[in-house]
Amino acid sequence: MSGRYTQYANIVNDPMEIDVLINSDEGGGLKIDNVYIPPPPNTLNSNDNQKRLIIKKIVNINFKSYAGEVVIGPFHECFSAIVGPNGSGKSNIIDSMLFVFGYRANKMRFNKISALIHSSREHPNIESCSVSIYFEKVLDKLINNEIASENQIIISKTAFKDNRSFYELNGKRVQFKEIAKFLRNEAVDLDYNRFLILQGEVEQIAMMKPKAQNEHDTGMLEFLEDIIGTSRYKEPLEKILGKIDVFTETLNEKCNRLRIVENERDQLKAPMNEAVQYIKVENKKTKLQYKLYHCKKFRNIININKLNEQQEELCEDGQKLEEDLKNIDTQRKLMNEKMNKQCEKWKVIQDEFDVARVKFDEIKKRDDALHAELIETNKRRKSNIQLMKTEKKSLVQLQNVPKKNKQLIEEHEKFVKKTIASQKKEEAKLKPLMDALNKQTEPFIKERCKYETELISHREKIDKAQADFDVAESAFKLYTSVEETEKEKLNKLQESLNTAVQTIKNHNEKLSSCKIKIPTTEKTLSEIGKKLEKLKIAETEVNNQLKKTRQQVEVQRCAMQAKRSRNKVIDALMEEKIKGRIPGIFGRLGDLGAIDSKYDVAISTACGPLDNIVVDTVDTAQICIQFLRDNGIGRSTFIALEKMKRFLPQCRRKIQTPENVSRLFDLIQVKDKRVLPAFYYGLHDTLVANNLDQATRIAYNTKRHRVVTLKGELIETSGTMSGGGNTVLRGRMGQSVIERQSLSVDITVLEQSLETMYAESNRLKLETKLVEDQIVILSSQLKNMRIDRDKYTIELKRFNENLLLLKSQLKIQEKKAASSVSNPIKIKELTKAVQDAKKLLDKVLQKSGAIERKVAQINQKIEELSVDHVKEQQEKIMNLNQTIDEAKSEICKLEIAIKTAERNIQKTEQRILMLERDVHNCEKRIHDIQAEKRECEVDGKILLEISEKCGEELMKKEEVLASLKGECDELQKNETKLKALKIDLDQKLKDNEKLIRDLNQKINEYQTKINSLRLNPIPGENPQELIELTENEVALLDVKTLTANLASMKEHFPSEIPNMQIIEEYRQKNILYMQRSAEVEVITDARNKLRSAYDMAKRRRQEEFFVGFSEIRLKLKEMYQMITLGGAADLELVDSLDPFTEGIIFSVRPPKKSWKNISNLSGGEKTLSSLALVFALHHYKPTPLYFMDEIDAALDFKNVSIVGTYIKERTKNAQFIVISLRSEMFELADTLIGIYKTHNTTKSTTINLRNMYNENPALALQEKERQERFKSRKICTQIGSRQYVTMSQPIASTCPARINSFIPNKNLKTDTVCMNTNVTPKQEHDQIIMHRKRSSSSDDLSKTINESTQINSYEIIKKKKRKM
Repeated sequence: MSGRYTQYANIVNDPMEIDVLINSDEGGGLKIDNVYIPPPPNTLNSNDNQKRLIIKKIVNINFKSYAGEVVIGPFHECFSAIVGPNGSGKSNIIDSMLFVFGYRANKMRFNKISALIHSSREHPNIESCSVSIYFEKVLDKLINNEIASENQIIISKTAFKDNRSFYELNGKRVQFKEIAKFLRNEAVDLDYNRFLILQGEVEQIAMMKPKAQNEHDTGMLEFLEDIIGTSRYKEPLEKILGKIDVFTETLNEKCNRLRIVENERDQLKAPMNEAVQYIKVENKKTKLQYKLYHCKKFRNIININKLNEQQEELCEDGQKLEEDLKNIDTQRKLMNEKMNKQCEKWKVIQDEFDVARVKFDEIKKRDDALHAELIETNKRRKSNIQLMKTEKKSLVQLQNVPKKNKQLIEEHEKFVKKTIASQKKEEAKLKPLMDALNKQTEPFIKERCKYETELISHREKIDKAQADFDVAESAFKLYTSVEETEKEKLNKLQESLNTAVQTIKNHNEKLSSCKIKIPTTEKTLSEIGKKLEKLKIAETEVNNQLKKTRQQVEVQRCAMQAKRSRNKVIDALMEEKIKGRIPGIFGRLGDLGAIDSKYDVAISTACGPLDNIVVDTVDTAQICIQFLRDNGIGRSTFIALEKMKRFLPQCRRKIQTPENVSRLFDLIQVKDKRVLPAFYYGLHDTLVANNLDQATRIAYNTKRHRVVTLKGELIETSGTMSGGGNTVLRGRMGQSVIERQSLSVDITVLEQSLETMYAESNRLKLETKLVEDQIVILSSQLKNMRIDRDKYTIELKRFNENLLLLKSQLKIQEKKAASSVSNPIKIKELTKAVQDAKKLLDKVLQKSGAIERKVAQINQKIEELSVDHVKEQQEKIMNLNQTIDEAKSEICKLEIAIKTAERNIQKTEQRILMLERDVHNCEKRIHDIQAEKRECEVDGKILLEISEKCGEELMKKEEVLASLKGECDELQKNETKLKALKIDLDQKLKDNEKLIRDLNQKINEYQTKINSLRLNPIPGENPQELIELTENEVALLDVKTLTANLASMKEHFPSEIPNMQIIEEYRQKNILYMQRSAEVEVITDARNKLRSAYDMAKRRRQEEFFVGFSEIRLKLKEMYQMITLGGAADLELVDSLDPFTEGIIFSVRPPKKSWKNISNLSGGEKTLSSLALVFALHHYKPTPLYFMDEIDAALDFKNVSIVGTYIKERTKNAQFIVISLRSEMFELADTLIGIYKTHNTTKSTTINLRNMYNENPALALQEKERQERFKSRKICTQIGSRQYVTMSQPIASTCPARINSFIPNKNLKTDTVCMNTNVTPKQEHDQIIMHRKRSSSSDDLSKTINESTQINSYEIIKKKKRKM
């Protein structure tokens, strides 16, 4: 259908709602089915007392040749002439009007707006220009030719160098559409510019083509239609015609669809009758079921009534049990109240008992503490007594030491004396020996004796000095032992403090090292961890890729092996293809496509040719067959793609499938689109269903389909079904396209890739293992460092605490050491005594040593001379001397021990005094504790009495509670029994309720079944309803009889069920037939109404056009004849039956010439023809103002005078502004505007001739005489011309202007018609206008044409009469 269908298709969406409405409004507009035809345009009448628009003045500012502000005007209300030399800027005035009226710059002879800005040597760099046109609305007062002006309107436009511009209306910025709206409202023709005739364009009006060649062109027909006002019909009529076409096409479509539905309804009539017979039998069965369900329902209702009676009895028993339970509950509440009162009393006693027990426990704890303190104090007392005894024993021992030592000293002294005596004896014995020896050694002995004597005295001195030294040293050590002990402790504490400080320092250093190392290790561990994660991810990816590649390799190997084992024919042919000997082979059909594994069984079952080999042409297939035959490889079937091209449209076509199932062909994926026809050849439009039920519904529908299920069950279009068995076909098509020629190459590439992946995987595993080991090591180190950090932190805390303790101990020890410092004077004395004793001892030992060395030398000499018995005797004497020395040394020690014992006796006595004092304190504390214990015993006895008293009261509580508990137990037993009975009763109630619910459910089911039973409506019969049965009717029914009858009916029921949908389909088809029939009627009526409305609107358009066209045509003839003084002009319809098809021709016959086409006329003749048409159009549809640029350029002086006189005298309802260089024209103007140029700028001056004549009467007289001469000449000329035209030169029969409509009566001649001379011109004009308005709303074309013909003839004859 054409484009109009898209535009108007919505009008037939619902044919039942189509309604063609034809309405008329008060203004004469017509609305036909939402298409509005506007009313006829208003006409500006020349004699009406209404305001008209004139141009008062034009103000140009820097526009083109006008520099600065130049005022052009004021213009006269009727006729103004603009004069000036060539090139002075007269045409720029028209350009300024074009500028304001929104024309483009090229219309003003420039390419852009900025070029309109004035530019000269005297006025350079002007940025903008503007033009303002001052309009006024004036009212023509015919009395005394006065004119009243008011309502000034200013329209202006400003342009800038950057080509910007804006409009202003009365000083307010507006859009151009508002200005255009204002001008159109004032009858200024902006569409065809009839008010504006530019230089050289006056001829173009007459040169228009009869009709526009396209929508962007303008012809004479469109020009006149727009002026007459019938162009408003054009677009609405096209829309209405489009709607009519749409209605017609829709009607044809509806009729076709109606015939189709009628045929389908007739085809369904026979099967529908079979279904109706089946429905009747089924209705009988429904009636039996209806009675049977009623009977069963009635029996269940009887059973429910019995159960309801039992239910009432059980409810009564339940109420009695509930009353008994309430009584027991009341008794229990009373007992609980009694027990609560007793419990409150017992609670007070219990609180008193608890308070007594708490106080008793506190006293007991206090007694136990005192007892423990007593034992501890007694132990300390005993221990002190034992220590005191020990100290006393020690004191006794110390007191015995001096006495004992004195005795020992005496004994030792006696022993010394005795030994000395023995020594003397031995010496005496030695003497004879020595005498004998002395004789030999006498000189030596004498010398020795001398020395010995000295030595003896010296030894005594040594012993004494040694004893003095030992005594002094012992006294010094004994006096300084406490100080040294404290100093030693102080030194040890200082060493411990220094050690602790050093240890803290070392630990701080280690802790700082740990704190530095831990973050570094953690960061390293984190980086290594991230590295490990990346390695693991990479390893995972490589492993996954390795797994996929391994699977691909296995699949490729298996595929290659399977293909080799499956079909050697394909392998041999593919090998030939790879070698290039048979290049046209594509491969096995199943290998050229891929499908999801879900559809494997379906495609393997439904597509038989999957094992066929696809080749490009039949020749390739023959070569393959010959190759197989020559090599004895086997047989195969080939598909030639050149023969499959007929399936290409089906491959591209998408089909609509039932239940939106998939077409199996659409699920196949291929790499080469050329093989798709081969797959379509094997499958066609086979559909794939999920299960057999869905496949059955689809396959056996009104339209048969070939359907295969996912399990491989296949239903052909013929209706045959295949399937079943233990195995199904699968694996004939893979999930990816197999390319045999690159199979071995792909396997090699995949194996190489697999080896590379293996190496990469091993490398990643090794690197991962190293990183993991590194992480383990770093984690262990980090753990150890954290442990060390915690250990050092704890140790530092402990060492700091120890340091504080050591410092405090050091301070205490320093105080002790300071307090234990010995008297320095005493120390000094003791030290001096020790030193003196030491010096004395050293001096004595030195002297004694010298003598002893001398004695030793002598003895050596003597020994050398002495014999053995002398030596023995000498040794005895030496031993005795040694014994004497030892005894003396022991005596010295005993003396020292005596002094030491004396000091220890003092200390022991002090300790014994302290112990005796402590024992006394302990005994005193023991007495105090015993007194406190006695007080605790007294308080405890009181509290025990209170506790025993409360205990006795509480013992009674147990007896009372036992009694109450027995009563409660008895009540509980009774309640339990009643509850058991209640439970049994409730259970019975529930069972009954369940039975009642079941029966109600069955009743509801039967009722539902009863409600669901409906008698099927029988087409053509009145609908039947099942009648509700009464209880009496139901009681008479027998279930067994009804069941037997129903079973018998089912046995005789038809074996095959007819298609019951046929009845509904028939009914639907019948309804559809009636609906479509109604649609056809509605659309037919709507189209006819719309067509009638279209014809009416078309007729009105023609009528209006003929009225306006006749008036314009008549006026054109009159104007041309008047201007040319005897010429003729006419507007001819190319097609007189339909004026809108071919257009209008403008024909002219200049005076004393034949009829000619406009294009064959001279320039002046064209100008006169155009002006005659312009004046005729002005008579029909006046325009308030005209602006003409040198329209008289091609005219001679006579024609200029004629045109000027017409403008001056005949046109009183419009303003004419004419640019002219001809005196015959501008001398007739009311106002002259002079344009001249100085210094490259245009200037203006205005002369009002009326004012000038008033000021200069002589000039006025000359002008009056000239006008009278011109008028007399003009009248003579017009009369002569009339006579010439009327008498001497009749209109030729070939002239287009000769029509019969000019003659109202054929028997009368034009020059002998008698008219009523009493009718004024105004009355004639009013009659014409009133007839034009009346004819615009008339529906009778012939009547309108006759009336318009009579009025036109009447008007022509009347005007001729007046002129003659």
